Amino acid sequence: MNIAFLSTFSPTNNIGGVENHIRFISSEFGKMGHSVTIFVPTHVIESNTQDLIHENVQIIHINIKYAKIVRLLENHMDLPKIGFLFSFLKKLSFNLSAKQISSHIKKSKIDILHQHDFTSSMGASKLAARHGIPCILTNHTGEYLYFQKSWFGRFLLRHLLSHYKFIIGPSTELTPRLPDINSVTIYNGVSPDLFYKWEKRRISASRQNFGFTDQDFLILCPRRWAPTKGVIFLIKSIIENKYPSHFKFLFAGSDYNGFPAYVHEIENLISNAPNPSQIVKLGNCDITQMATLYNLSNISIIPSLMEAVSLSAVESMATGTPVISTNVGGMPELIHDNINGLLIPPGDPVQIYKSIMKIYQLPSGEVDSMTNEGHKTAKNLSWQAIACATLQIYRETLNKEQSS
Repeated sequence: MNIAFLSTFSPTNNIGGVENHIRFISSEFGKMGHSVTIFVPTHVIESNTQDLIHENVQIIHINIKYAKIVRLLENHMDLPKIGFLFSFLKKLSFNLSAKQISSHIKKSKIDILHQHDFTSSMGASKLAARHGIPCILTNHTGEYLYFQKSWFGRFLLRHLLSHYKFIIGPSTELTPRLPDINSVTIYNGVSPDLFYKWEKRRISASRQNFGFTDQDFLILCPRRWAPTKGVIFLIKSIIENKYPSHFKFLFAGSDYNGFPAYVHEIENLISNAPNPSQIVKLGNCDITQMATLYNLSNISIIPSLMEAVSLSAVESMATGTPVISTNVGGMPELIHDNINGLLIPPGDPVQIYKSIMKIYQLPSGEVDSMTNEGHKTAKNLSWQAIACATLQIYRETLNKEQSS
């Protein structure tokens, strides 16, 4: 089968859930013998490249010019509300180049087009659908939820989503239920070759390489510093509550520059922290680094205000790291409270403190039971299984197209 992916999230940047979803699932398709072309519209000047995901997977970057309004807003991103507006308009601006993007797709002889963003590539996939290419959407991002909040937004969704033959949601919340459109929930996956529990000796040696001791209690927050990720509430919890001195809080994703005003607010809080040495900023980490960090950490925490089924949570479970998450979006579908992790309300620094201390004070046997249950959950979510379920959607769609 000749499969095309379309997304502004490039798998060459393996930092982020959507990027890694595309990377791993395309690799699985390649292993099965299918041909995959990943079209990546981008504002960054890049040459068309053959990436080393798999020999049957090709990445084509499509260079797009910035819209003038986006360029203007970019100069004022340090203003709080401008950051949100810029982010949304930047995504929308790709639709101004829908003809350019769709022309690349039409030149490739593909059987099916699978879009992996929401607003950014909608125009291009609509044009592809008009030329007879069956289109699938995986609805990764939370923009859809904002449309769902108002009657006008829901009215727009009926039009915006009407050309898709099938819509996949990585959580029930992100799986649209609309007439005349088939939909299904398929969760994010995990690579067992990368994410697995290390031996104690390897963990100890790696901790030393990072400057930590075996006595340090490490709490990892694998979230980009963006408002919906709730990082600021973990920072406030560190400042407002007296954690033991050997607790270290590791932030992977602290170099994300999409919301400068939000990052500036967090940095101001950190500068006033009673013990800033407890806060360790690791910048943006790739998947290999993340596999290491999960294994080094005693807890992985997802403090998001909005989340599907977090790829980071599944990866944490696969490495045997207990997960604390807010009970938003699809997280209660993944985490069963006090069984394979802990669930807490969003935006609550006190509950963050209580949940961290709860795991810290649990007997080792109870922590082992929680991590074992988490590992069982992750084991059922391999990328191979996710790819097979997605491939079944493709076949159903193509069979219907041939019979109609």
